[in-house]
Amino acid sequence: MSFSSKPSRKGNIIQKLLAAVCVMVVLVAGIAYILRTKDDYILKTNRMLSEQSRVAVSFISLSDFRDMFSQDENISNRARARLESELYYFSNSMDGVGYAYVAEIVGDNHTVMADSISDNSFEVIGRPDGLGTADAAIIDNMQMPQSLIEGPFISAMSGSDAVIRVTTPIVDNSESSHYLVYEYDSEAYYSEINQHVFHAIVIVASVLILVLCLIWFIFKNIELAERNQKIKAREKLFRAIFRRAPVGVALMYENRIVAGVNPAFESILNRTEAELKEVAWEDLTFVDDYEAENELIEKFRSRELDDYEIEKRFVRPDGDAVWCIVRIIRFELKGREDISHLCMIQNIDQRKKAEKAFKESERSKSVLLSHLPGMAYRCANDIEWTMNFVSDGCRELTGFQASELIDNQSVAFNDLIAVEYQDSIRKEWERILQIRAPFHAEYEIVTKQGARKWVLEMGQGVYDESGKVIALEGIIIDMTARKKQEERIRYLNDHDFLTGLYNRQFFEKEKMRMDKLKYMPITFMLCDINGLRLINDAFGQNIGDAIIIETARFLEQYCSENDVIARTGGNEFSMLLPNTSAEDAYSLCTKIQSNIEMRNQTVGEMAIDMSVSIGYSTKVSHASSFSDVVREATEYMYKRKLLNRKSSHSAIVSSIMTTLYERSQETENHAIRLAEISKAIARRFDLNQSNLDDLELFAMLHDIGKVGIDDRILNKPGKLDDEEWTIMKKHPEIGYRIAMSTPDLERIAEYILSHHERWDGHGYPRGLKGEEIPLPARILAVADTYDAMTEDRVYRKGMSREIAIEEILRNRGTQFDPDVADLFVEALQEYEQSQRETS
Repeated sequence: MSFSSKPSRKGNIIQKLLAAVCVMVVLVAGIAYILRTKDDYILKTNRMLSEQSRVAVSFISLSDFRDMFSQDENISNRARARLESELYYFSNSMDGVGYAYVAEIVGDNHTVMADSISDNSFEVIGRPDGLGTADAAIIDNMQMPQSLIEGPFISAMSGSDAVIRVTTPIVDNSESSHYLVYEYDSEAYYSEINQHVFHAIVIVASVLILVLCLIWFIFKNIELAERNQKIKAREKLFRAIFRRAPVGVALMYENRIVAGVNPAFESILNRTEAELKEVAWEDLTFVDDYEAENELIEKFRSRELDDYEIEKRFVRPDGDAVWCIVRIIRFELKGREDISHLCMIQNIDQRKKAEKAFKESERSKSVLLSHLPGMAYRCANDIEWTMNFVSDGCRELTGFQASELIDNQSVAFNDLIAVEYQDSIRKEWERILQIRAPFHAEYEIVTKQGARKWVLEMGQGVYDESGKVIALEGIIIDMTARKKQEERIRYLNDHDFLTGLYNRQFFEKEKMRMDKLKYMPITFMLCDINGLRLINDAFGQNIGDAIIIETARFLEQYCSENDVIARTGGNEFSMLLPNTSAEDAYSLCTKIQSNIEMRNQTVGEMAIDMSVSIGYSTKVSHASSFSDVVREATEYMYKRKLLNRKSSHSAIVSSIMTTLYERSQETENHAIRLAEISKAIARRFDLNQSNLDDLELFAMLHDIGKVGIDDRILNKPGKLDDEEWTIMKKHPEIGYRIAMSTPDLERIAEYILSHHERWDGHGYPRGLKGEEIPLPARILAVADTYDAMTEDRVYRKGMSREIAIEEILRNRGTQFDPDVADLFVEALQEYEQSQRETS
């Protein structure tokens, strides 16, 4: 069905051609009519002039005319006078006639015989110059038997006046030719002709205008008919659109629907037109949306807005709300004061639900992507891997914002891939896309900051219906930590975590690998740190670990590139020296021990001496067993350890005491005083020299356990809090462990453990009571307390001798052994006497 009423282009052209032909026909006919009218009136005027000239000739007396040629001059003059009088009368009695004369033409000569000018005449037209001769045209005219009209002639006498010359032959039967010639005013001549021509032009113009008007009316009629047809077609189209449009349309006034409700409007709101007219606009609007629209309504009413658009909800009769786009347009019709605007609504309920679902989907997607441990992507399958979408994890992974990667704004993803992986990644993608399999690859990228990261990429191709790859999608996860962990695991699997050297597992593999002829002779060397247990007990495991690490670094420097060194025990290091003879191994051992001694001599007093026992054995042939070589080296090492044990432990104990004196308020003089006072007391108990020597050693080392106490607690100027005091009370146990790990100190270990016990059982760490406490510990308790009370401290002044003795005696039987306390006074006097004698 066509709604077009537009005439064809061909029909328009034909109509215009016909109109043009009609106008041309009328125009040509009009011009012909005008020309014909002109010719007719020229002919009519000419006839009139001819008739007039014949009448004029008839007035001329032939007798007078002939008398002019008389030999008698008087007769001739009278005849000429009468003729001139007649000519004068003719020129003055006839309208438009000017100058008249009679001419004689003989051969080529012509002569004016008489004219209308006379001395007695009335006012006449002046004689033109040049009379007396005639031009060829006059001669030719005079030879014609009838009147002839010669065309316009400009007389020299009359200036710019144009005249018509009328020439008429006079028949007198003479041999010569005579003519009556008079001049007729051209204005008078053309006046009537022009008047009739003008009338003809007016008639033709009127007819032409009439024809043009007729044509215009015809075309206007056609145009109106076409417009009417278009209007009807448009009206038909509008009605069809109005009724079938998916957009609801209604005409409104103020806040009510008044007319023009189409079916879509009724369907969207689920109300009939009659029902809609009865309901106010605010009652149709969902309550939560009315306030937002009300502002627009007020602006529309005040003409601040000519139209507005809003998304809102309408309420249906069943209470359901439907989302619509509402467009309000000012629409005023002449003669319809009850209509002020047009309302159009479009149901977008499904779109709103889709948007809500999409937002929820995007929210879920965003939450999912934000919690993904990497970067989700969609990219083109091109040389740059041009990104179309990148999740927010991009920044954490690469250092770049997502916008910098999309469409290669700042950098292409291909440029982030480490150069050595770019070709292999591309080839793997090409292979995967051909077989339509998932992509899985690990490679390194270079971040914006220049750091290298290991990533795991998992992706797949996106194909169109023809099987063409249109995109790649996947996720890239940072696995640098995992890679490092794997490297760490591999490292720890083969290395000792403390020293960084190889471990026993790797060493055993290397031992099997090197058990080949090409490595012979191969030397197995075993190194063991002396006194490590004592160091751990005295200084703590951190110091022990430091000794292990230092020893590892020390031994490592004597290994070549092909040698293998490993930590194969807590304080044990093993070395495989391929192509090394027994002599070379001996030289190496000597060199190591020599350099250890040099190290111990050059370090400060606070440093702990390094002591290592070394054993080695060399396998010279493939036939011998490696286990025998290891056994021989171990036996040799233990022999060396036994030889070095005493001196190494003494050196370590010396280091411990030096460290203690440096770290705490304890001094060597304090230890010497305790030893002398304690021996003075002990001699009163009749102890032998061996016991006195042990007591002296005990007095010197009783606080050796303090080396394991934090400096902050040891040197605190004020009173210790409960937590600090608990830590401080551990030093007897630490000292006990140190003594037990040293062969020369094992016999005084029990004394060290008990030197803070009390006679009443309230001491520490074991709460021993009375004689359960070893005698040397009871003796030292009194001497140590006295020296501590009388010694000046940073935080207090020392007591006097008398007050200190009084305090000790006051605590006999509670803190101190009563017998020891009683003997202490005598022993103190003995000590003081000996000090005076030596000074």
